[in-house]
Amino acid sequence: MSIMSQEQLQAALAARERISKLLAPNPFADDDGSTPAALAAALSAQLPRPQFLRELVAAIAATRLIVPVPAHGLEEPAAAVAVEIGKPGGHKPHQNDPAQDAASLALHLDDGHIAMPVFSSQADMQAWRTDVRPAPVTPQRAAQVACLSTDQIWVLNPATDNIRIPRPAVISLSQAQKWVPSWENEQLQAELKEQLMAYKAMVNVAFEAGETSELRIYALIDRSCGKEEMLDAVEGAQQVLVNPDWANRVDHVEICPILWPIEQ
Repeated sequence: MSIMSQEQLQAALAARERISKLLAPNPFADDDGSTPAALAAALSAQLPRPQFLRELVAAIAATRLIVPVPAHGLEEPAAAVAVEIGKPGGHKPHQNDPAQDAASLALHLDDGHIAMPVFSSQADMQAWRTDVRPAPVTPQRAAQVACLSTDQIWVLNPATDNIRIPRPAVISLSQAQKWVPSWENEQLQAELKEQLMAYKAMVNVAFEAGETSELRIYALIDRSCGKEEMLDAVEGAQQVLVNPDWANRVDHVEICPILWPIEQ
């Protein structure tokens, strides 16, 4: 009786895993490629941006997404529909995982970040590129690949809706956790406030959803402390906010210094 080597055992286990995946029931067998009803409702909702984004991410978490899979043997990407937020990058050879294929078609955003394109429907994908085929995936798997292969960002329907899904939301989805936006996250705000209030001239801080950023911070600064202390507070606040420890919890932050007392 021969004994398997370690390499043979690993190969056998890998083959069994591949066969198990092939024989597993397809949860998307009846998917017709259209936008799921709950996701369509979230996309069409007329809400202020913060509420819209929160409800959209919640709808995504409860449904499926479509990711683009490049054709076998495609060496150069075909011309893509121009989108304001970014442009398509090149791709690597075809992967077994559809979500990995989507990451290989990453978008290069105007701010220098790399994002993974995801879609609510086949039609939205074809509006972006016609030389790729659709593959339905769970939002968790699409988020996991985005976290590993891009800058942990999605762009949903880049040629139509063109919605950037922020990094903390994608990270939460990758872990199958509910996303709590930074402007509603009391624990996050308390931790930020504690660090910001360490500066002598800082009187108070307040938070709200930003218009172009994810989070806006109002910093009330005591003008009676003098110029040096005021500058120290502003520069210190900026240093706090660029700390990479916050990157997974809040995407873009803007700080608005306000001198106190406010002159009439």
